[in-house]
Parts: sequence; C-alpha cells; structure tokens
Amino acid sequence: MNQNLDFGFIWDTGLLLLERLPTTLLISFVPMICGTLLAIGIALVRIYRIPVINQMCILYVSFIRGTPTIVQLLLVFYGLPWATQALVGLVNPSWAFDFNKMPAETFAIVALTIATSAYSSELLRSAIESVDRGQLEAAESIGLRPWQVMVKIVFPQAALNALPNLGNTLLGLIKDSSLAFTVSVVDIMGMAKIVGARSLRFLECYFAVSIIYWIVCIVVELVVKLAERRLSVSRRSLAQ
Repeated sequence: MNQNLDFGFIWDTGLLLLERLPTTLLISFVPMICGTLLAIGIALVRIYRIPVINQMCILYVSFIRGTPTIVQLLLVFYGLPWATQALVGLVNPSWAFDFNKMPAETFAIVALTIATSAYSSELLRSAIESVDRGQLEAAESIGLRPWQVMVKIVFPQAALNALPNLGNTLLGLIKDSSLAFTVSVVDIMGMAKIVGARSLRFLECYFAVSIIYWIVCIVVELVVKLAERRLSVSRRSLAQ
C-alpha cells in the first residue's frame, strides 16, 4: 500500500468519478420523486384509516423502517426477478423476461423508491395533519369538495411544512445511493472501488468520492433552502 498521499491522483480520480455522477443523481432523484408520490398515497391511507389497506401500510412502513437499506437493495436484486417470474407464471406461463438484460440501476431505483416512500409517508402524514382544521371546515362550508380542499388548501401548506424534512430525506438518499454498488451499479462509489482496486490507492479514491458527495449535498441543501424561502414568500403574499 502506498503511504504518501498523492493529491494529483486524487484530482485525476475525481475527474474520472465525475463521469459516473449522472448515475448517482439518477438513482437518487428518481427514487425521491417516485417515493414521494407513493408516500402521499400511503399518508392519505393512514389519515383516512381505510380498512385493510391501512393495516397493510402500517406493516409496510414498519418493515422498511426496521431493515437496513443494503438489505432492501439485496432483497429487490434477488427477489424482484423471482416475484416477477412467479406472477408471470400465474398469468401466462409462456411469457418470459430476461432480467439479465435489465440495467442494474433499475433494481437500485426500485429499492430506494420503496425505502423513500416508507420514510417520507410519515413526514407527509405529520405535515398534512398539521394543517389547521379550522381552514378545512371553512373550505367545506363554502362548498369545496374533499379533493378540492386537499389540492387547494392542504397540499400547499403541507408541502411547505414538509419541505425541510423532505430535503433531509433527499440528502440521506444521495448518501444511501452509495450502497448501490452492492447490486452492480457503477456510480461514483462503484467507480471509486474499481479505481482503488486497480491502483491500490484506496485512500485517495475514497477521499475524492467523499469530496464529490459533499459538494453535491451542499448544492442540494442550498437549492432546498432557496425553494423554502420562495414558498414562504408566496404563502405570505397570498395571506395578505
């Protein structure tokens, strides 16, 4: 193992890792969007206590929040082909699907979407329930339908209340995406391991990848804070 820290190698490795940054962003932002949409549905089921589905959502959230992300990645990687083939066999045994041709990023996106939906559903449920009940009653008194109350009154306020926590969820998701190399995804972390194995300069490689993650998280945090300020200004202007 090389004992001297090579800053030139760190720079060159960083430039090489940046080529895989789009993959890291893909497996971070797509699960965030899809997971949030799924979380809204779960939150509404929990709020309205829909029979049977509510109990299923409680079990789903409990299981996902109680298991490590890396275990969920491996369960999806090995379990999704099995579950899909079993389902296809019930519908039409003649159908076949080659999972070997499926990009590894797909498994990471599915697993991280599931994880995000479970964590975000609790955040969104709390944000929705924090909206003043008096506003809901006032909206219903003027003839707004339940879906109109949700879209025009509840969701805008809940989004503003939940935005800081959703921003933290996104930051955590970006860092959790580094586990995707365990299911053969070559993101910036996967490339760092490959370069480190070839050069035996693991310290420089991991130092470079840590700097990239740090910068990405700083940029995302700034964007979230800017969006939060914009939404706060918009809400104050509407209130006036």
